[in-house]
Amino acid sequence: MRSFERRRAMNSATLRRLLGHRGSYPAIEAAAASGALQQLLPVEPLAHIGIVYRRLERVADAHFPGISALRLSVLLHESSPSSLPSLLTAAGFSDLQPVVLGVIGGFGELWKATADHEIAAYVVTQRAHLASLLLFELVHEGRAIAAMERAAELGSLEVGFRRWVRRLSRGIQ
Repeated sequence: MRSFERRRAMNSATLRRLLGHRGSYPAIEAAAASGALQQLLPVEPLAHIGIVYRRLERVADAHFPGISALRLSVLLHESSPSSLPSLLTAAGFSDLQPVVLGVIGGFGELWKATADHEIAAYVVTQRAHLASLLLFELVHEGRAIAAMERAAELGSLEVGFRRWVRRLSRGIQ
């Protein structure tokens, strides 16, 4: 991947291409650090974002549906949720908006669920983006919690979720 200079802004087509490829985070990070990404999206080159992005790369299945949107969610999850619709539209990512908003909007809610009926309600409410949410929660936290495991079971995603947990714990690509 090509590094970016400060004077050369990144466009949405270039970022979209990078989001579609495993192993492209160094180019995205370099663009953010140089300021080349700032005109398109306000992504800060934070160590935390790099850690979560690299975990996602290690854990996600090669053909995970919506992986580009999930990668974009990682890049933007520290942003204000209310700012995201206009940011995504202006940057040319309206098509990824449902997943990004669903993941970032649902992020952290599972941690508040303490009873089984609350986890079941979460699964029903988040059904459209449940796999992406569970994968995001797992790679963000770096470990599974019982509520994630139960949500995966109730959402019929337990096989994939266990695979992600194994990859995360073993460091398998």
